[in-house]
Amino acid sequence: MSNDTTYTIRIEIASERAEAFEQFLNEALSEDAPYERKTVMTYEHTRNLGPACAGRYEKDVEEILQEAAAQFPGASIEMNWKDEYGQEGSDTFYENPDSYDDSGSEKETPDHIDLGVAERFLEDPDEVDLRSARTIDDDAAEVLAKHQAYLSLPSLTELSDAAVKALAGHQGDLWLDGLTELSDAAAESLAGHQGELTLNGLTELSDDAAKALAGHQGSLSLNRLTELTENAAKALAGHQGDLNLVGLTELSNAAAKSLAGHQGNLSLGGLTQLSEAAAKALAEHQGSLALYGLTELSDATAKALAGHQGELSLGMKELPETTAEILSKHHGELVLECLEKLSDAAAEMLSRHQGGLSLGLEELPERTAEILSKHQGDLTLYSLTELSDAAAESLSKHQGDLLLSPWDISKATAKALSKHQGTLVLGCLSEISDDVAKALSKHRGKLEFPMLEEISSKGADFLHRHGNVETSLDLEEIASSHDDEED
Repeated sequence: MSNDTTYTIRIEIASERAEAFEQFLNEALSEDAPYERKTVMTYEHTRNLGPACAGRYEKDVEEILQEAAAQFPGASIEMNWKDEYGQEGSDTFYENPDSYDDSGSEKETPDHIDLGVAERFLEDPDEVDLRSARTIDDDAAEVLAKHQAYLSLPSLTELSDAAVKALAGHQGDLWLDGLTELSDAAAESLAGHQGELTLNGLTELSDDAAKALAGHQGSLSLNRLTELTENAAKALAGHQGDLNLVGLTELSNAAAKSLAGHQGNLSLGGLTQLSEAAAKALAEHQGSLALYGLTELSDATAKALAGHQGELSLGMKELPETTAEILSKHHGELVLECLEKLSDAAAEMLSRHQGGLSLGLEELPERTAEILSKHQGDLTLYSLTELSDAAAESLSKHQGDLLLSPWDISKATAKALSKHQGTLVLGCLSEISDDVAKALSKHRGKLEFPMLEEISSKGADFLHRHGNVETSLDLEEIASSHDDEED
């Protein structure tokens, strides 16, 4: 996956309001929605909305869900997220934003961060939410820099040079998405920060500031920049770490050639058009290349991008056979997570691709499954919420890791998947029946259940005996209660 965070969102809402709620999210998490991140959703009373594909950065998923909570009082909205590096977390959204702790009690939500607020946050971060704070004192910034975890200050609209210098000393992820301007001196200070740095509020960046930020070591996000001078592109190319420029809607050939020299993952998900020359230049980039905004490709552009060696992410909803044939020659993971339709002919071409293959199909006909099973390499179908027994039988023949996201699977489907040789990831299963657990326990490769929340002691015993299962649940402990019952 390319810079992907998978969100699983669970919602409880009165059935008579479900349709309106679904319409709200369907519009908010559309093609013009956040980042290029994949979103998997489960609902009570509402249907699956599928992935939120590419588009220019406007709001992140958290902001959208907070707006939903405010617009639909009484709705229960819980979100879990997990990124490609294994980091994960969760959040609950209330009608009154940011005003409750994990127990549901009100917590401090200051508009201004003074020394006292910073000290209370440092003592107990769960009791003080800094995300709505718009200003901060210099001495408070010095205290916050000592916080040993990520530091999210998305509403700060201005920072003194002294405050910036202090926060730059923070070791951990630093999110300053409220800043709309950044002086060259501030950029020079932030370059010394160690950890992820997000400045997604900046709409302009001087060449000198770009040169300074290029010295930052770690992931750098500048997702609201809509333009980038050739000098700025040349400077940022020297940055070491992930570089996210999702807001760019145009890229000159010269800028593309410069950015191609960047070492690290490169996200340009806002580009809706790309010249053949720019495509040829970017194909030389070493690292993951995300171009989710490209929904159509000429044969010449496709051929150029197919020469990229590494993960390549594109935003097509449909894939012509000729384009599929060209992309099948790409070496590296091919990510087509916005793909809605795939003809048998195009599937046949993609099955020849050597490397990981990630498709956004929400439905998988038996014939398509049979064709894709011939693909050699990891196969990811994370938008697939239902899986028929016949399709599972075909996919079981696939050679390589298999990543699926059905909400539920039958005993027959589990038996079919147990024949698969390689790692099997079932990304959206929140509970597993005893019969399914027993069937999957016969799988000979690694099993992963990233969202598993409920399993009986008997089911846990089956999976624990498998010996190679990854889940957040303590299967051994849960299974021990089954042993006690037998005794």
